Amino acid sequence: MAEKCLTTNYNGAKETTEAFLPLLQLSNSSRIVNVSSRAGQLENIANEWAKGVLNDAENLTEERIDEVLKEFIKDFKQGSLENKGWPTFLSAYRVSKAALNSYTRIVAKKHPSMYAVVTGANKGIGFETVKVLASNGIKVVLTARDEKRGHEAIERFREFGLSDLVIFHQLDVTHSASIASLVDFVKTQFGKLDILVNNAGINGVNLDEVEGSTIKWEELTQTYEMVEKCLTTNYYGAKETTKAFLPLLQLSNSARIVNVSSRAGQLVNIANEWAKGVLDDVENLTEERIDEVLQEFIKDFKQGSLVNKGWPNFFLPAYMVSKAALNSYTRIVAKKHPNMCINSVCPGFVKTDINRNTGIFSLDQGAANVVRYALLPHGSPSGLFFIKQELT
Repeated sequence: MAEKCLTTNYNGAKETTEAFLPLLQLSNSSRIVNVSSRAGQLENIANEWAKGVLNDAENLTEERIDEVLKEFIKDFKQGSLENKGWPTFLSAYRVSKAALNSYTRIVAKKHPSMYAVVTGANKGIGFETVKVLASNGIKVVLTARDEKRGHEAIERFREFGLSDLVIFHQLDVTHSASIASLVDFVKTQFGKLDILVNNAGINGVNLDEVEGSTIKWEELTQTYEMVEKCLTTNYYGAKETTKAFLPLLQLSNSARIVNVSSRAGQLVNIANEWAKGVLDDVENLTEERIDEVLQEFIKDFKQGSLVNKGWPNFFLPAYMVSKAALNSYTRIVAKKHPNMCINSVCPGFVKTDINRNTGIFSLDQGAANVVRYALLPHGSPSGLFFIKQELT
C-alpha cells in the first residue's frame, strides 16, 4: 500500500508532467498545478536528513528525491519509521506529497513561466516584490546599485527556499551603461522579459538631519543637487530603463510594466496651472512636454520661486514632481504600446527607509499592491494610476 501510494501520488504526477511538457511548451501561457496537501509540509517530517534534502533548493534533483523515497520504503519495511523520524500517520501519503512539493520546485526552475526585473530591490518594497513574484514561480532579477547589498539580499532568499528563482545584477538607473549591461544580461540569459517593475527611487532630501522619530519634512534641507538627483532617479531613471527593455518586453506574450509611484504625485498637489495642464493633456502629451515641465520646475527652484509659481514646497517638492512626471510618462508609453499592460501604482504609505519607517502599511502589504498589477491578466486596463487597489 505504501509503495502504491508513492507510485500514484508522486511518480504518477511526475511522469504525467514530463510526458506533457512538450505540448505545454507550445502554449503561450502554460500552467501546471500539482494538487498537494498541508500534510506534505516538511515540518511534519522529523527525519533531518530527508528534510534537508527536500528543502535544499540549490542542489535538489529528481535523483535526490528518489533517494529519500527509497530510504523511506526501506525504513517502512524494517518497521523503523518512528525511530528514523518519519511520520507514522498516513506516512506514505505525507512523504509522497512532500516529494511532490519538492518536484514542483525542480520543474518550475527548469521551466519558469515568466521573467521579471525589479529595480531598487535589495530592501523595502522592492525586496518584498521580488519575494512575492518568485513565490509565484517567476524567475526574478533583483537589482541594486550597491553590489555588496545586492548579494546580501540574495542570501536572504536561501532562507525562503527561493534562491533558485532569484538572481542578482547590479543596476544604477542613473547610468546608461549600467542599464545597458543589465539589458544584455537579461537578453543573454532569458531572451525576453515579461515584467518590469520600476521601483528604484529616492525622496530628494537628507534624512540624516532628522533627530528622533518625528520628521518635519518642510524643514529638511533641499539643495539643487538633491532636487536634480531626485528627478534623474525617479523619473529619468525609470524612463530610460523602460525604453532599454522595450525590445525584450515586446517578445513577451503578456508584457507588464509597473511604475512604483506615490499619492504625492497626484496633479491635485500641483497648483501651477500650466504644469498641471501639460501633464494632464492626454491627447498632446509627449516626453518633450514633460521635459519642459521639469526644466521649468528646476529653474523656479534655483530662483527660490516655487511658492510663487505654484509648485509644491511644503513637502518633498522634487519627489512630488518626479512622481507626477512618471505618472504622465506611463500614459505615453501605454499609448505607444497597447499590447502591453503598463500602469503606475502607489503601494500605500508603507514603512520604508524613504520615510524612516513612519508609514502605516507593512512591506508585505505594499508589495502585494505592486504585484497585483504585475500579474494582471492579458488585456487588462493600461496607462492608469492606481492608489493601492483604487483607480485615480
